[in-house]
Amino acid sequence: MGGDPRGQVGRVSASIPSPDPSPPRRSVLPLPGRRHLPGEGPHPAAEGFVAVADWDWACDLFDHRYYWEAHEAWEAAWAPLRRTSPEARFLQGLICGAAFVIKHHQGRHGGAARLLERARDHLTVATAALGPRPRGIDVSAFLDSLEAFRTGGAWPILPDG
Repeated sequence: MGGDPRGQVGRVSASIPSPDPSPPRRSVLPLPGRRHLPGEGPHPAAEGFVAVADWDWACDLFDHRYYWEAHEAWEAAWAPLRRTSPEARFLQGLICGAAFVIKHHQGRHGGAARLLERARDHLTVATAALGPRPRGIDVSAFLDSLEAFRTGGAWPILPDG
């Protein structure tokens, strides 16, 4: 397995590595000092992390592998929306996708599989109303990247449409 803990069954306690090379930034907002994994280390709120509902920043967080933080930023944007709106379903799909990456990385494959299915369901509904590339994100390629990660592929990013 060569040191990649993602394929192991059970709880994995390994930090998420920084991407190399670092992807281009969309936002000028700073990235957090560390990547949070639930159940490991202090909660980011205790360190002053505040989720901002900024689309570009949330995308940067995801692409730079701050999956928990991206989840929180998208959730801040999702919270005021009508839950059944296509935009809310799109954000919920991204939120579930980010949570999937974390659960899968931590070796919680049952929960990860459910989150991947929820991401797929939300994004299918969203793209039926918003088209295949809401906010410039190629949803089909995004789902493919999540599935590839599940089977041992590269860390997912948000593919631009």
